[in-house]
Amino acid sequence: MQITKLGPIDNGEIKLAPLTIFCGANNQGKTYVSYTIYGILKNLPSLTQGFLNDEDFQHLMKHRSISFTKDVFIHKIVETMLHNLHDNKAKMLESIFKSESNAFEHADVNVSSDEIVALLNMHQINEHKINVAGTDILLEVLENQCTILMSNDELNEILS
Repeated sequence: MQITKLGPIDNGEIKLAPLTIFCGANNQGKTYVSYTIYGILKNLPSLTQGFLNDEDFQHLMKHRSISFTKDVFIHKIVETMLHNLHDNKAKMLESIFKSESNAFEHADVNVSSDEIVALLNMHQINEHKINVAGTDILLEVLENQCTILMSNDELNEILS
């Protein structure tokens, strides 16, 4: 993770790992970095917005499912997250630090694709379910295939 102009940090690079420890004197940027990492992790679900392009979304709506190879799925979701992080980092930092607007307009935080994949353990991705407006959206993972399925709770109750 590369950081530029974040609090007292002019320029720095951090290698994230399952356990990362920051130590040093006061006012060196440890809290800024810790809060930034926390904020990125906390905001990960919102960073997936736009994962499906219009064509993919239309396919999902029409067929109630869409499939990708695992590699394509991981690539698409990671690139979407990085794009959204880049576009929204100033607002995200303002929210994390509860600061005034434009306080972080010159700050820069860059995370690589490899870091996101490793941090989220994406290669160990498994099945997941969320509910959006009464519709279950399921991620089914079978070997090298990831499928997004839609099912309506009301329909499921009628059929059961």
